[in-house]
Amino acid sequence: MFSESDRNLPEISTKTLLDLNQWQKIQNLFAEIIGTNLWLLDPKGNCLIHPSKVNTCCCDLISTSYASLQPTECVSKAYENWVKKKGTVYKCSHLLNFFVLALESEDQEIAYIVSGPIILGKREPDAVYRKIAHQNQIEVKEFLDWIREIKILSQHSFNLIINFLTEISNSFIKSKTQMNHMLATIFEAARQAVGADSGSVLIFHPEQNELIIHSSYGLKSEILKKEKLPNDGIASWVIARNEAVLINESGSRNIPQDQLKRPEIKSSMIVPIQKDNQVLGVICLNSSLANERFNENSVLMVRQLSRLVSNEVQLN
Repeated sequence: MFSESDRNLPEISTKTLLDLNQWQKIQNLFAEIIGTNLWLLDPKGNCLIHPSKVNTCCCDLISTSYASLQPTECVSKAYENWVKKKGTVYKCSHLLNFFVLALESEDQEIAYIVSGPIILGKREPDAVYRKIAHQNQIEVKEFLDWIREIKILSQHSFNLIINFLTEISNSFIKSKTQMNHMLATIFEAARQAVGADSGSVLIFHPEQNELIIHSSYGLKSEILKKEKLPNDGIASWVIARNEAVLINESGSRNIPQDQLKRPEIKSSMIVPIQKDNQVLGVICLNSSLANERFNENSVLMVRQLSRLVSNEVQLN
């Protein structure tokens, strides 16, 4: 646990180490993607930026008297649970979960991300929630309707979110080459999520009429030396049509065979990166083996992550 002097030090450095304006944009977008609220707290438990709220918090049903820039009771208790017990997950009195992620710099905790409410696994029977509503003097139908809207996550999905939040937040701390660093972080999160053994983030530079590799994994050295790809491949084909492509055991629907130039790839997805109705590039993920994680749900997930990528792209 922090001593009082330890907890006073990071409050000054947090705003230096994190670009809070940029973090607010990323936090808002990520809350929308995962479908739950996010708070960024300083080491004293106060909000550093506006909460990113995409749904009601349980305490909102009881009272709306708190200041908008202050954490709700459940969020504060989740933070206290971390400080006292290092508990990543806090279950509130309404049987909903909040999770806490500590942001560190040089082995010192400088801020905390709190997310929730979520339900891990499955909902409780309605009778349990009716009892909670009566105990808290909440209108039962309103409470039950709200409970049904709360995001349900499997342990696997929960772990993916924690891992991605860790990667994305660490990349912000003391990042000197923010664009490529952030692209690499988002790309690596997507790659690991689907189990790709190669891939890249390709950004189209219209002035040079070239696709430039901004981040990659498992590509051949001769491709990396060029740092760009020809404009007659499948990535350009996807950009021209602004339509994601999925290649798996079920086949390669609607893709001309002359675009499939790497027979060693058994599973692949190419997802456009779009901003303000303009296609900026693509995220390419490949597997040399048949991979069941290359499916429509994964394409949707990568499409959502591409929105984070589009926030970082700056065409020079």
